[in-house]
Amino acid sequence: MRTEPFFREYHHVKALKTWEEAQQACRELYSDLATVDSPAESTRLLGAIQEPGELVWIGLYDNMTKWKWTMGRPDFDSNTDYHCWQDDNPKYKVLNDTCGTMRYNGLWRDEICNTERPFVCYNEQGPSKFIFVSTLMTWDDAKNHCRSLYTDLARVNNETENTEIYALLPRNAWIGLYRRPWSPWSDHTPTNFANWDASQLGGLDPTPLSCGAVNTTTGLWFNVNCEEKHNFICQNLIPPRSRVKLRFRSGADLTDPQIQLQILEQLQAELQTNSLTDFRLRWITRDGQVFHKEKEEELHCGENVKQPSGPPESLSLLTLGTWWMSKTCGSLKLIMSVGSRMAPLPRWHTSLNLARPPRQKINQRG
Repeated sequence: MRTEPFFREYHHVKALKTWEEAQQACRELYSDLATVDSPAESTRLLGAIQEPGELVWIGLYDNMTKWKWTMGRPDFDSNTDYHCWQDDNPKYKVLNDTCGTMRYNGLWRDEICNTERPFVCYNEQGPSKFIFVSTLMTWDDAKNHCRSLYTDLARVNNETENTEIYALLPRNAWIGLYRRPWSPWSDHTPTNFANWDASQLGGLDPTPLSCGAVNTTTGLWFNVNCEEKHNFICQNLIPPRSRVKLRFRSGADLTDPQIQLQILEQLQAELQTNSLTDFRLRWITRDGQVFHKEKEEELHCGENVKQPSGPPESLSLLTLGTWWMSKTCGSLKLIMSVGSRMAPLPRWHTSLNLARPPRQKINQRG
């Protein structure tokens, strides 16, 4: 069995709305504002666009006030949590990750994370809770260093701790405060792919809230004021598809469309009997054929079985909405009657791999 990830189906909605209004409309009509997680999805999104030459909302959103700590409760709220930002900070509005430093005077600044600076670790077990490390590192390297030798990069919970840390500092140093711009998407997918227009790679509009739109001609992204009104792209999530291979032995003419229809009808009935209801079945053809002869039968999970006598035949089918599939393998035995209106055919046997606990087998006769 092979299961594919969710497929995003895009819909171009022609209705001028703010970003938040567009998000609400998409969640009511479809699934959410569009997420674009790869170059292939970017190409498919352009294919769904009906009119070139405009900016339309997608699910990109950035709130500059949302920061996190590496240690403890991650979310940092400057309205309720202790902070000591320098007057003009946080100020960066760039596409790079943004991380927090403490100056030698105790004030906090945001800087691009790949800058090399000394840093302050927190040592939960030691007599000295805060350890200044003079080695210059990027923020990520500093975090990894602190976690390997101590507990984590320093977290500042109150003015007393802030005073204790900046007393150690001869210069600006990393602390455990950071922000990931433009992540996650509206549907909470992490941002792993970017397609910004070159004009957006420098400093952006330094407003607390920013929203993303795509150019319907180029497919490139732009930072746009969230209160502007634009058309938008919604998405539907199509459930994963799983291909299950079945092996049959029968003297029936398995190329007969009526026989193939009877197999699907009886298989569907058997699945429903076993409380499997959220699925749809159809045949998959290969080289113009549904059935293909095989020399050796191998069941999933590495289980080999001895073939009974008779000519081997195989088929493939496609199931949609396969919530009932899982990583565990078992075998569901089905006995189905295959025949036609004119001449009913003998009953015959097939094995179907479904999501069942290991070593548990259910026998059904119909």
